[in-house]
Amino acid sequence: MTVLTISNNLIAKLIPARSSQSKKGDNGVVLVVGGSRIYHGAPLLASLAAMRSGADLVYVAVPKSISIALRSYSPSLIVLPLPDDRLTVGSVNRLKAMLPKNVDAAAIGMGLSIAKVTALTNLIGELEVMNSKILLDASALVPDVLPSVSKRQVVLTPHAGEFERVFGYNAGKSEKEKIDSVNN
Repeated sequence: MTVLTISNNLIAKLIPARSSQSKKGDNGVVLVVGGSRIYHGAPLLASLAAMRSGADLVYVAVPKSISIALRSYSPSLIVLPLPDDRLTVGSVNRLKAMLPKNVDAAAIGMGLSIAKVTALTNLIGELEVMNSKILLDASALVPDVLPSVSKRQVVLTPHAGEFERVFGYNAGKSEKEKIDSVNN
């Protein structure tokens, strides 16, 4: 087993110092798209994690029905209310009009209810134009989205059931079986 000792020098190498001349947004703009009428915790936690990791601006797009709850939790979050409780083509078009010009990274799917996969692929396409790094989680992990992301470096975060839904087979029960399944 390798032991890694954390030191100030190692941290300084891994996390560059912020410029004293930087302004809001120079150190990361993150978009989180998630939530539904009953699920608000996952997009909130993802947004707070983005802020804790050092991102300057964190936009969280959630259904209007839960937007006040997220706004009341943190004044630092920029909450973009979506008009529908599910991700629709119309809500994606509204979201695209509210987005900043540049999104460095986006996390999509946690707690999200999706009406049509075309809405999701439309959003992914818009983020690709911005050259955003993309993470897909939970509801965004559907087989129909794979062609939209197959030529990109996109992070997928499936649990075992989502893995089977996306890729069409069970990866196994043990950690070794799962690793072997993915590597083959």
